Amino acid sequence: MANRLKPICAGPSISSVSNLVPTFSLSNSRIFPSKLNAGLLKSNNKNRTNRRLILGFGVVCSSWSQFMSMFGLQKGNSFLASAREKSAVEEVLNNVEWPEQFPFKEEDFQRYDESNDTLFYDTPRFVTHIDDYAIAALTKYYSEVFPPSNTPGVSMLDMCSSWVSHFPKGYKQERMVGMGLNEEELKRNPVLTEYIVQDLNVNPKLPFEDNSFDVITNVVSVDYLTKPLEVFKEMQRILKPGGLAIMSFSNRCFWTKAISIWTSTSDADHVMIVGAYFHYAGGFEPPKLVLLFLTIYASWASGDSIQQNFLECFNENRISNAPVPPASYSPTNTSFSIVLQSTAQNLRYLLPSVKKPELIIMPTDESHVQAAVICAKKLGLQLRVRSGGHDYEGGSYASEMEEPFVILDMAKLRIVTVEIEENSAWVQVGATIGELYYRISVESKVHGFPAGLCSSLGVGGHITGGAYGPMMRKYGLGADNAIDVRMVDANGQIHDRKSMGEDLFWAIRGGGGGNFGIILAWKVQLVPVPERVTVFTVAKTLEQGFTKILSKWQQIADKIDENLFIRVIMQNSKTPKGDKTVMGLFQALFLGQADQLLKVMQRDFPELGLQKKDTSEISWIESVLYIANYPSGTKPEILLEGKPTFTNYFKAKSDFVREPIPASGLEGLWKQLMEDEGSLMIWNPYGGMMSKIPESQIPFPHRNGTICMIQYVVTWQDGESSKSRHMEWVRKLYNYMTPYVSMLPREAYVNYKDLDLGMNEDGNANFIKASAWGSMYYKDNFNRLVKIKTKYDPENFFRHEQSIPPLPLMESKKFIHRDTCHTSDIQM
Repeated sequence: MANRLKPICAGPSISSVSNLVPTFSLSNSRIFPSKLNAGLLKSNNKNRTNRRLILGFGVVCSSWSQFMSMFGLQKGNSFLASAREKSAVEEVLNNVEWPEQFPFKEEDFQRYDESNDTLFYDTPRFVTHIDDYAIAALTKYYSEVFPPSNTPGVSMLDMCSSWVSHFPKGYKQERMVGMGLNEEELKRNPVLTEYIVQDLNVNPKLPFEDNSFDVITNVVSVDYLTKPLEVFKEMQRILKPGGLAIMSFSNRCFWTKAISIWTSTSDADHVMIVGAYFHYAGGFEPPKLVLLFLTIYASWASGDSIQQNFLECFNENRISNAPVPPASYSPTNTSFSIVLQSTAQNLRYLLPSVKKPELIIMPTDESHVQAAVICAKKLGLQLRVRSGGHDYEGGSYASEMEEPFVILDMAKLRIVTVEIEENSAWVQVGATIGELYYRISVESKVHGFPAGLCSSLGVGGHITGGAYGPMMRKYGLGADNAIDVRMVDANGQIHDRKSMGEDLFWAIRGGGGGNFGIILAWKVQLVPVPERVTVFTVAKTLEQGFTKILSKWQQIADKIDENLFIRVIMQNSKTPKGDKTVMGLFQALFLGQADQLLKVMQRDFPELGLQKKDTSEISWIESVLYIANYPSGTKPEILLEGKPTFTNYFKAKSDFVREPIPASGLEGLWKQLMEDEGSLMIWNPYGGMMSKIPESQIPFPHRNGTICMIQYVVTWQDGESSKSRHMEWVRKLYNYMTPYVSMLPREAYVNYKDLDLGMNEDGNANFIKASAWGSMYYKDNFNRLVKIKTKYDPENFFRHEQSIPPLPLMESKKFIHRDTCHTSDIQM
């Protein structure tokens, strides 16, 4: 177990669970031991050959840029590309020629969230934020460098401590002091003989006499120190001559609480930053970097044979020198529930009655994904892959099948590389669509990407299902603009577009997640956007003529200027007298200026009564925040958090409308909506580019002739208590809409997965049965998807409740499309 991380004596939030295994890449850590030499700095640098460092960073502050320029560095060099070998990493701090003055300025220690840290940790949180491997590695290191247990006169200080420490089991000394922010947590720490509650960002003065401690430890909190030099000088003062100071840290952090110099620089820079703290505090020997490489031992898993066998296999098949070992969480790990819940959107699939995974693996390298596929296949386990956790039926973190399953959580694979000159970007699937939008906006104010409205959508599953959004009428779907990929197939091999072939590349762009392989990264085509776009939201109730206005909207929504996207959000409301009514919110994005928009609206949709005061001209990235319903004035950097904007118990369904719904149908619809307090409908317009792209261009078939897509949602907060009532209501609503929506088949959006449409049982996929939902999601494209599935995954390794089925090898090459009575030839 480990200290709870806190902003300065505090650390990453639940959403940034990190692996403490020290190497240099995503989610790594490293340990800095530095001995006192009778209170004097052991300065040997003048007699050594000076070394130029090859380090990389992103947007950096001026003082750090000047410091690093002394070593001949240029902005943009990639540390990951130039120094991933262990030998290079170990030499980062060797023979450094430090500037005479401390190279950082006051603004380098500012934070996005400057609120008091004691408020943030007012409530105790008895959880751990690092996994078993990291804890074991750090504890093992401590056992090697700590004074022997029960040594007379030895005193220890665990700074930024919590309810647990990382010390070896049974380790004791006469005096073991913890310093942290929450008294209740410190009281629970069994190794401490005393504790002190103190916020080092408010008061960096340590309340101890000189030469008090033999060892000081600090775990993953150095990146939250706003007065680090004062703290390190205090550490030097209270350490005994020859004492040991150990600082461990990770490049995963709670970015709103981490200092700006940390969040704007790279791994190697972090090494130099902490090294600088030791150097300029004075009195320490030159800091030494210690890398801990660890092996996954089966004994770290629980006694369950499934976990043990999987980890043994995984350890044998993963690349041992990958930059950072993966994280693994079994149900016995105290962080298991935190990780499981971290990106789960639908609380319905976190209820105690829902089956839980045997393990959660968080890969940090592509080779870990390959190993997971190989081992799951060998052991006959389901592999559920989670990118952003938005699966409406929890398919990325839960299972309705009897087979045991393992979750592959891709959250640590989230690098985004934007190439403006090529109008493209590579994005790993652990990143959210909001992170992609933000990274594009940093590089260019006139580029964007046409994908989802919800910023916390995981890139991986989002694009595999289509990825519609407010620019789809201009540029099509995200999947229409995916131009390359990296994917692990059912044999554990990595492919790109060229090596997989056009058939498979066609299938994964709109064919739904979890069918053909595990996406590692997408290459997407960027699209031009104006420097200023226009947004508006206009509300209308039934009493204000909403029914008539919506009737006109149905006439023009798919035919209006393709630069304009107007969706309608419908929900229950109250009149001034307290009577039930329905309110419709007309929310829009226009790729142009307000004056242009008003001309379009006056010509084609004057019924809405839009006025200039209703509009706002903002940048494209600001429109992302607007449509995602962030408060006005929210900074775009919040998109880097990747946090869901809501979590609820909910059930959703979808439909496509091809003919305008008459007023009588709408009147009946309002009565249905007012029956459930948690009801919500969203109507998204089609037309424009969506009508120009053929249905067979990619598996997503809902194209020409579609007026809009409807999403039905019902939410609630009391778990199982009212689940049945709400579920029955949304099914009743869906049945009511039958005469007004598409038929033969009744279409549905695969990213709004709906198990009411049918599902596979225990992984036994059946073509005839799967045609029921397959034709609704993919129409005639379902046949081609089955053909490709049969060719590339004939054993049906990638399977879930509504996965594409392969045909049995002995099955006839002719089969009947159930809904259209169309006979197709399958070439195998």
